[in-house]
Amino acid sequence: MNEVYVGMVVRDAHGPIGSVADVAPTSAADQQQVVIRRHDGTTQTLSSDAYTVHGDTLYITATSAT
Repeated sequence: MNEVYVGMVVRDAHGPIGSVADVAPTSAADQQQVVIRRHDGTTQTLSSDAYTVHGDTLYITATSAT
């Protein structure tokens, strides 16, 4: 499964950092933005080029997130 879904575990290079809070399509048909809720309560929005999905985990691959 390579689909992003709410509740999916999010990891960065150091380990688990939170979970997916929302998934929203963008104007480009093959793009989406993912909102993650970090363990510290903050949120972060990632564009499709800032992460990869392997199994049931979303991995942050870029630091250019907003």
